[in-house]
This record gives sequence, structure tokens and C-alpha cells, in this order.
Amino acid sequence: MQFEFALRTQEMVRELIRRAFSVALSVVSAWRLLRKLGMPPQRPLHRAYQQNAEAAGRWKNEEYPAIRAQAEAEGATIWLADEAGIRPDYHAGTP
Repeated sequence: MQFEFALRTQEMVRELIRRAFSVALSVVSAWRLLRKLGMPPQRPLHRAYQQNAEAAGRWKNEEYPAIRAQAEAEGATIWLADEAGIRPDYHAGTP
């Protein structure tokens, strides 16, 4: 289809229909068409660019269970917070 990437978005479906049938659809119409066909638009996965998969897996499988067990033993509540940053290549997802 000569698109830059392989995810199915409303804009890409609109463009494909315009190219193939010379019909201009609105974003809402493209969304409805995808939904009727059982094909909702896809969104890219966004992960931290500096993420270390091995370290993340170790934290999830070893470190966090130990933290959770300690919190349960002490009757504590675990609160997780995420630092938000702004990057020049930030991507908000599909509209």
C-alpha cells in the first residue's frame, strides 16, 4: 500500500479508500467502517526508548513480588508513580 508503517489507522484507511475509489471519507466515517468490519484502528506500542527488557523482567518477577510480600506483612499499601518527561520524538498515538 506504500504507507510508511504497517499499522491500520483511520487516516490510512481514508487514504486507501480515496486512492482506490476516489471517495473522500471523514475520520468518523473511516472509524465506523473499520468497526463494522470488526477491524478497529491499531495503535502503536510505545515503550521507553531506554528500557532494559532484562532489568524490567527481573523487577517484575523478583523484586516487585518481594516488595509486595513485605507490604502485605506490614499492612502497607503500595503506590506506584511514573515520572513524565517530554521528548522531541513524542508520539501521542492515533486521534
